Amino acid sequence: MPTSALSSDAPNVWECGRRRARGTSTLAGHRRRIHARMTRIVLPRGSAVCSLGQSGIGTLMDLDLDQDGPTPALPDNANRVLFGLRALLDGPERPADGRVPPERELSSRFGVSRRAVRRALEVLEAEGLVWRRQGKGTFLGQPPHSTAGLVAALTPEAAMEARLALEPALAALCAGRAGPRDVIRLRALSRRAETAESADAGELWDGAFHRLIASVAGNPLLTAAFAAIDEVRAREDWQERRARVRSPRSMAESFAQHEAIVRAIERGDAEAAREAMTAHLASLAGRLQGAP
Repeated sequence: MPTSALSSDAPNVWECGRRRARGTSTLAGHRRRIHARMTRIVLPRGSAVCSLGQSGIGTLMDLDLDQDGPTPALPDNANRVLFGLRALLDGPERPADGRVPPERELSSRFGVSRRAVRRALEVLEAEGLVWRRQGKGTFLGQPPHSTAGLVAALTPEAAMEARLALEPALAALCAGRAGPRDVIRLRALSRRAETAESADAGELWDGAFHRLIASVAGNPLLTAAFAAIDEVRAREDWQERRARVRSPRSMAESFAQHEAIVRAIERGDAEAAREAMTAHLASLAGRLQGAP
């Protein structure tokens, strides 16, 4: 019978014998010959030995040879990981690059199964503390958002809500940072919008006026947000809605509001600039809302 190894890396070798009785008939009578076939089995430390008797029924004998037996399964203690991760992410060992250690490392670190690690990460992701990307890993904070699809789905009403939340703050910052040359440029842009020969040209110069305020405000993150919102003004649906509410009266009102914004910026009055911009955008939002 060929030898077979149950575990190739095990250090202990045990001999388990199996005897099979085979009877043979001869003319002189019956003789019973017992063929002992010995199978060499390699067993790991701490495993059970299988002993097969003549009946072919095996019995198991538990062995307790030493302490370096098979590694027990790690516990599924997701709470341990959750508390440990919170301490890790809020403490001095917080990853500088924002990347959370991989599941394998966290499993070893906290002495739990990888399934428990995944459960804890799911909780942190639901709380908005981490985000995960397939094949890339787990990262702190919120996932980056692309503005391409966002701007395409943004309605004119939603764009005005965003402008009302953002542009008054930009005007206030601009009032604290604008120099004389910036004020001159703002007035020139407002005048170009007022004297434009067409609605399209007026919208173009009006956009330039608001973009200069965002630029002088000097906050790159707020300026990037403004740029995303400003893309809506190039869309056909915005242009059509804007044209329907444009009138000589509304245009005169808008340019007067521009001048109020510029005067507040010129004085360096942040609160007055904020209020003037809010009044200007609220007036436009009201007209757009009433447009057919």
